[in-house]
Amino acid sequence: MKALMFTIFTLFSSYKSDQNIQLNEAISDVGDFIEWSNEDLFQGRITEEEHAIQVENYNQLILTLL
Repeated sequence: MKALMFTIFTLFSSYKSDQNIQLNEAISDVGDFIEWSNEDLFQGRITEEEHAIQVENYNQLILTLL
């Protein structure tokens, strides 16, 4: 019985760990998009208004992921 409980706990922990890794990767990717948007603004490829909208959308996405 103890071995079964340990196995279930180990599998559950592994599953949660995989989810955390995927979540961290997704948040990191969104962070990259924000950096690219900042670079686009700096280079004059987008306006400040477009940048503000993009960053707000990316921030909302991060909040949704969390």
